[in-house]
Amino acid sequence: METAMSEPIEENVQTTEVEEGREEYIEYEERDVEEGVQKSKHSVVGKLITTKTINPVWVHTTMNNIWRKPVGFNMIEIRPKLYQFFFEREAGMRRVLKGNPWTF
Repeated sequence: METAMSEPIEENVQTTEVEEGREEYIEYEERDVEEGVQKSKHSVVGKLITTKTINPVWVHTTMNNIWRKPVGFNMIEIRPKLYQFFFEREAGMRRVLKGNPWTF
């Protein structure tokens, strides 16, 4: 569900001088920020607590099946064992949050 930015990220990196040295930051176009906000509106973040290595494809497939295939379901791996789950509709997201299982 990742979307390409209008410019490569390297072109968005800005550098500013501060008292203690250089500081880099990324500056995004307002439309890119708005697009990200809209796509995250119906999303939740979940973390798997395990010592095992987890395949993100397995997480996507498993959660999609457990949650009875919500409309427009997708997910991204933020970092290992931390995921953002996206839903097309708020109702699908709310159903998942109210339902089970969140542990298995």
